[in-house]
Order: sequence, then structure tokens, then C-alpha cells
Amino acid sequence: MARVQPYQRFTLLFLLCILGSVRSQSGFNLSAHYSNLSQAFPQLDSLYTAPLKHSPYNGGRNSTRCCLQAVSESYVLQDGQPIRNPNKDQDYIDFPPINLSQSQFPCGASYNGDKSGAQPVVVPYSWCKKNCGGWEKSTNTALSQWVQPFVGFILPAAVFCLNVPRKSMIGIWDGFFKDHFDELLPASTDVLVELAFVLHFLLTIFFKKRKLERLRNWIEKETREGGSGKHGVVQLSIQLCKLFIIVQKTFLLMSFRATFAAGIALVNTLIWVTVVFSAAAPMILSGLYEASLDRKVIRSILHELKAEEKRATKEADENLPGSPRDRTSEREVFYKRIHQLYAILVGNLRLPEKEDIEDEPEKPRSVWKDVYHLVKPPRHRWANVGGSNEEEDSTTNNRIEPASAREMDTEVDKQMALNSDYRKITDTRLKGMLDCQASFGAAIGAPVVFFVGSFLFGVISNLSVLGDNDTSHALAFGMWWMTIPHVAIVSGCLLAGNNPNTLEIIVSSEKGGPWEESDMKVRQGFRKFYLLYYHSVYVPVDMWARGKNKKIWIDELFFRYGASPTSKDAEGRGKYVARHGKGEFHFDLWDWIWMVVISGGLMVLPFVLAFITSYYTPTLGLACRSLTFLLYFVFQVWLGIIWLFDFFTPLVWTKHAAWLPFGTYTEKRSMTEKGKDNESSTSGERSAAEVVEYVTKPRKNYPTIMGFLLAFIFCGSMFTAVFGTFFQLLGVYRNCLCSIPISFWLRGDYPLDISTNTAEAIRLATNFWVPTGIASIVLMIITCYVGWWRSWSRRAAQSTIQKPIMRRV
Repeated sequence: MARVQPYQRFTLLFLLCILGSVRSQSGFNLSAHYSNLSQAFPQLDSLYTAPLKHSPYNGGRNSTRCCLQAVSESYVLQDGQPIRNPNKDQDYIDFPPINLSQSQFPCGASYNGDKSGAQPVVVPYSWCKKNCGGWEKSTNTALSQWVQPFVGFILPAAVFCLNVPRKSMIGIWDGFFKDHFDELLPASTDVLVELAFVLHFLLTIFFKKRKLERLRNWIEKETREGGSGKHGVVQLSIQLCKLFIIVQKTFLLMSFRATFAAGIALVNTLIWVTVVFSAAAPMILSGLYEASLDRKVIRSILHELKAEEKRATKEADENLPGSPRDRTSEREVFYKRIHQLYAILVGNLRLPEKEDIEDEPEKPRSVWKDVYHLVKPPRHRWANVGGSNEEEDSTTNNRIEPASAREMDTEVDKQMALNSDYRKITDTRLKGMLDCQASFGAAIGAPVVFFVGSFLFGVISNLSVLGDNDTSHALAFGMWWMTIPHVAIVSGCLLAGNNPNTLEIIVSSEKGGPWEESDMKVRQGFRKFYLLYYHSVYVPVDMWARGKNKKIWIDELFFRYGASPTSKDAEGRGKYVARHGKGEFHFDLWDWIWMVVISGGLMVLPFVLAFITSYYTPTLGLACRSLTFLLYFVFQVWLGIIWLFDFFTPLVWTKHAAWLPFGTYTEKRSMTEKGKDNESSTSGERSAAEVVEYVTKPRKNYPTIMGFLLAFIFCGSMFTAVFGTFFQLLGVYRNCLCSIPISFWLRGDYPLDISTNTAEAIRLATNFWVPTGIASIVLMIITCYVGWWRSWSRRAAQSTIQKPIMRRV
């Protein structure tokens, strides 16, 4: 036998050291004789020693335990050593035992900087359903499961919703927060009096009576005023018991009222967040329409002012004789522009019915009449201002009517229009109404910072835990919830303020007081608890109705001043529009296309980012979460279509009660008919007779159909928004069914990877999750900046045109 050389001994020792090192790192001893797999793989020990605490169908499912069970079935013991299961149907991990022991264990693995990751553990869906049924409840230890999306995205979104205009809320009745200490102070005083009597009795034993004369006099005085006449230890005990009961009662009432009020506030917030999220598309469309209408009005006034200035400059430069001035026309232009500025700022306030929108008489009160009298106040208020000593004619009408309705007193009206006090007060009112609104930075910018910070935290967390499923889906749901900040940003760009109390204060100072109680509608029954959001006689409309409401303001306004309405079908103005064409503020096809494209972008981009992130989170494909995003987007598209349909063809939602598409119904209609000249009539006037007409009409069921369609789509949107978020936070989506594409729900077994930190997940996180997170941050910043710039530019334009309007009279 050949002798071993010294250099060969060194090589053998080096190999033995390497093998010993490998064995010590893996804990896997090739020469050992194992009695079970948990000795060879210590990670499997929890599979046998830690049973499930709750039923899997009540949230007790454990994904790590499921993976461990698949690994344990993939290996068997042979001669005390683990080998791969000879049964190929139970071989769920394509990895030799020795290699598995030397690499990262696939169950519960996390990213450690190595992009090769852990070995996949792939099981068929049938096996997962049988052995790992139920769903896995979110835990507090994993922040990415529910803490991060709730604190980082949902709470800031709730703050955004507080800035979205609303009309009503669930309120608390008057007297709920009454003084809690009404009974506590008298009871405490009674105890002190009785205690003083007891102390007086005890002290008289040790001290002389004259030294306690002052105390005795005070006690007798209290006795006479209280009228009890009986004092002592028994009475003190009674008073102490009463005090104890009152203190407990006060504490319980305070606790109950505080808890109840907090619950009402929470319910109000949850309801409004749900409504904003579920009806985001109509709100964005309505807000963009209102913003576009404001821009058209401001541009129109600005172009008129520039044209007048250009004409005046041309006449001055060429020494041309000035064109004759039509004072009546100039005054009407002045009033029209002032009325336009008021309409921009209060166009969110609900108007009465079309047939009830009148300038006179002053009673009953309405927001239209109040704004009209701010533009054209009572004549006696301005007739003698500015040095005029003329007395008003008692026969003169004390209200200024539109030129188209009645001839105005030229001299008196001229004094009012040219009066500097009137112009200064009007300028101050308009400027104050604009400045009283919350700035865009305070209302929208601050919550955006927190929202962007949450995205930044999610992206940074994703870099440290690449391939983590929970972090990816938390980021996807945050992108989805970007829809709410987009609604808030659009509402922050509008010039009409949410709070109507500013206008109410101005009108009250003008008219000498607020509305009378008889002019205000009193809610009855359960509606008494569903209060207006602002305690004002003026009622703002909800966000989805603001655009249409502003359109009605502009239609009515320009109809009165002889200009064209905003659209060809301005309700009740068909004949007038037919004479004057499409109108100065008509939205053409390109206006609508541009507005729909912007609205679609604000809705599509959050959906696309969330959908891509969830779609490319293993398992790849359209699954529960990505399906939630898709259904929500489809419902929003249909809600937007219904909003557009109702905008162009308004439906009488509240007056239709027919359920069947057949038959007829009878409608009672009153009409005023001018008769022929009556001999008893005076001043040549004709007599008017009230006529009641009964009209038989066929039933039209499209309002009912549209109502049911709207209810179904809104409920579907609300279900996907609310329950989709709830299922993600609670962990319902962590189940076998939601881990496979929906195309395999009803056909065949799908190979399902139940391990963590695989190379595929790390690759997808690098290629999709991180880029979409960064894109969300950039999108949020750009959208906020554009909204801030838009808000600032519109406010600046509104303030800029006020000064030349006040000078050009």
C-alpha cells in the first residue's frame, strides 16, 4: 500500500473541515439516524408541537404551517435519512434534502439580500383546499397586513373626504350636551353644610361656645335658606349617599354621551368615506364641469374688459369722438358681471324649482332672490347717497327690476351704480367670500404629504422585503385608494365655497336679519336626526350635483340679462335658445371630450397601478384582489355614463311611481288661461282664470329602469370598495381560492406556490412593485401640484377682474 504523502494529508484535512462546516451550518448529519423528519429539519417541529388556535374557517388558517405540511409530505425517512418521496404525486418540492438543508428554508422565509431566494413549494389547488382550507386572519405583528394600509392610506383618505362638499349628516339633537354638573354642585353644598354641623357639635365639646359663634351663625343661615331643619350624622350620611349617586350618575352620563357622540362622528365619517369612494366618477365629472364653467365665465368677462379697454385706447390714440353711451345698457352689463361673480362663488347652493326661480316679490325668501338683491339692492338704500338731496317719489317702486322686465328710473339707478360706497361694499363682499374659503394647501396639501409619505414608506419597505406578498398587496390597495385624494383635489379647485354661512351673514347684514322661521323647512320624524351639514338657511348640494346646479345658475342668470344659456337644452328655455343659437357658454364636443379624458385619467391611473401591482403578485393572473379593482373600475365607468345621461336628459326621479311598462296614468295639471276682455275689468286688463286639466298619458318606465340600474351599480361599487378593503385588512383574501387565477376556479387543478421569498417573487417585485410604487408617488405629487396651481390661478383671476369691473361703470 502506498504511503500517504504530507501534501496529501493537508488536502484530506481541508476537505474534512469543509464537510464539518457544512454539517454544522445545516444541522443535517449524513451519518446520523433520524427517527422523524423534525430532527433532520428543525423547522418542521412547529408542525407537530403548535396546533391551530382557531378554526381555519374563522381566520385560524396558517400559511406557514400549510407550507411545512407540504414539505413534510415531500420527504420520507429511509434508513434514518430523509429522501424525496417516491410517490411523485406527493413530491411538492423539487429539491434534494441535502440541498434544502444547506439553503434558505422556504416556509416563512424573508428577503436577505440574495435574489436567488428560497426553493418554491408547489402544491395543487385540490391539496391546498383539503389541507389548508379557510382564511388567515391579519396579525398585529405583521405591519404590512393591516396596520400599514390602514394608518398609511385609509386614515389620510378619511381626512381628504372631510374636504369633499356634502349636504347632510347624522346629527345629535339639541340638549344632548347639556350641563353635566347641574345637580353636582348643590349636592356638594348640602354635604358641606351637614359636615359643618357635625364638626360644630364635636368642636363644642372641646372649645368654648363663643369661639364658634361665627361658624354657628353661618350654619343657621344655611339652615334657614335650605329649610331642612334637621342636621346631624344621619343627615350627613344621607347627603353623602345622594352625592355618591349623583357623582356616579354624572360620570355615567358623561361617559355615555361622549361615547355616543364619538360613535356618531365615526359613523358619519365612515358613511361619507364610503359614499365618496363609491361615487368617485360622478363627483370628478361634476367638479370638472363646474371648474370648466367657472373658467368660461371668467374668460368671458376678461375678454369683454380687454375689448373695452382696447376700444377706448384706440379712440384716445386716434382722437376719435367717443361713441354715444347707452347708460341703460352699461348698467345692465355692470349688473350682469357682478351677478356672474356672485354666481361663481355661490353656485353650489341649491336653487328652488324652475318655476319658482323669480326675482320678485321678496317673500318667500330664496337664495336666488337674496343674491339678486345683493346685486340690485333696494333703491332707497342708494338713491340719496353721495350728496344727492332728491326725495324719493312715494309712487316709485322700491325694487330695481331687470331692464327687460320694467323700465328703471335712470337718475336714481345711475346714482346707485356710480356710487363709490356701493362699489366698495360689493368688492369687499366678493373678496371676503373668496378669502373665507380654506386654502388649497391647508385643506388638500397637508393630507397629500401624509399620503405620499405612506407610499414612500411602502416602497422603502418593499426594497427591504422584496417578494413579500402582504407588502405588495398593501401597496396595491394604497394605489387604489388614491381615487379619494383625486376627488378631494378636484373639489379643492372649485371657487364656490362649501360653507354657505358666509353668504348668510352678508345677506343678514343687508336685510337687517336672518330668515324668518316660517321660511325655513322643518324636518319631521326620523329626518330630524339627519341634519344639514352646515347650520344655514342655504343648502349646498352634494359634490356629484354641483356641476349641474352651477349650470342652472348660469342659465337663469344669462337668460335674465339677455345672454344665451350654457346649453342648447337649458331646461325651460328652449324657445329662447332657438332664437339665440348654441349660447356663449355652450360646451361643444371637444370640451366634453377633454373633460371626460381628464376624469378618466384621474380614475384610470390609480386603477391601472393597483391592478398591475396585484396582477403581477404571485400567483400571476386575475385573482380576488385584481378582480376587485377591475369590478370597481367597471362600476365607476357606468356611474359616469349615467351621470352624463342624466345631465343631458334629466330624469324625474322623484315623480315616477309606475312599475309596469303597460297602460296609462292620469295627471292633474293646473294652468292659467287668459280670457277675453271682461266688461268688469279695469285699466284694460284681462281676467285670469284657474283651469284644472286632466291629461291621460302612457306609462314611461325608463326612469324606473334607470333608477334600478343606478341603485345596482352604486351598490356594486360600494360592495367592491367597502368589502374589498375590509377583506384585505381582515385577511379574508388569504385563502387558497384567491391564490389562483379566476380562470381556474371551475376547471382543473392549478399548481399553487405556497412558499415565500421565491426568486420569481423577488424578480416581479423588482420589475413591477417598486416601479408602480414610485409612479404612484410621482402621480400624487403632480396631481396635487396641478390642482394647487389651478386653484391659485382661478382665485387670482377672480380677484383680478373685480377691480376693473368696479371702475368701469
